[in-house]
Amino acid sequence: MMKRILVVEDEVVTAMSLCDLLRMWGYEVSGPVSDGQAAINKAISDLPEIVLIDVKIRGDMDGIETGKQINSRLGIPVILMTGYPKHELKDKMKDIPGAQYISKPFDLEKLKTMIENGLSIKKI
Repeated sequence: MMKRILVVEDEVVTAMSLCDLLRMWGYEVSGPVSDGQAAINKAISDLPEIVLIDVKIRGDMDGIETGKQINSRLGIPVILMTGYPKHELKDKMKDIPGAQYISKPFDLEKLKTMIENGLSIKKI
């Protein structure tokens, strides 16, 4: 069975290329969605195995808050994508158990490894 990944990204080009890449790697893609509430709704309806979420998205919630909501409600692992320096995220990420983050532009091998690691620790 294919593993499903929810993509939350408000930059259309980035979202499309990320979805294409994930499909090429053999994953089923849910989304992309571009704001926090849509991401939460999509996670509830599609129950992905992992969520890839940009820190800066549309709507009232940023990616960190959205990731925290999805993780706490559904136990789904979160990988945050960001163009920001790590030290700005460290404190905010501590509220999302097991959250990982990757800087843009992506190192594709690193992203693939993070997804595989996230999938291997997913709660049953």
